This record gives sequence, C-alpha cells and structure tokens, in this order.
Amino acid sequence: MNSILVLGQQLSDNPGGNLTPKQVEFARTIHGAGTDLLNLISDILDLSKIESGTVSVDAEEVAFAGLVETIGRPSATRPRTGGLVST
Repeated sequence: MNSILVLGQQLSDNPGGNLTPKQVEFARTIHGAGTDLLNLISDILDLSKIESGTVSVDAEEVAFAGLVETIGRPSATRPRTGGLVST
C-alpha cells in the first residue's frame, strides 16, 4: 500500500515533466484512492478496537468542504475510459 501511495505521489509531482496533464490527473486519482483505502482500513481497525472496548469514542465536527470532488474523482475517471461521459 505504501508503495502505491509513494509511486502515485511521485507520478503526480511529475518531476521530469514527461507526463501529460491527463496522466498526472490519473496519478493523482491513484494516490487519492490509495489514501482513501488506507484511511478506510484504519477506520475499520479503529471500529474493531471500539467494539472490543479498548478505545473510547470522542465525537467531533467534520468539515465536508470538497467532499463531492473527493468522492467523485475516482468514479469520474472510469466512465471516460470506456467511452462514456460522466455528468
């Protein structure tokens, strides 16, 4: 998982300048999806700790700014690869 995140970040940085803007966008999507997956795994592990009684829960407010873009980025790429247009 860490290798995917590091490679995705390096590709999205495009230090050699040899990637097209579309390839950089794909690399950002890979990195973002990998980060989301890592966070999901972490959340599942946290939930298992809560269920076992080894951790307490502290409720707090969550900012939803940019949530639609973050969630929509991976799925917006998929239809374009099959010749479909995402709206």
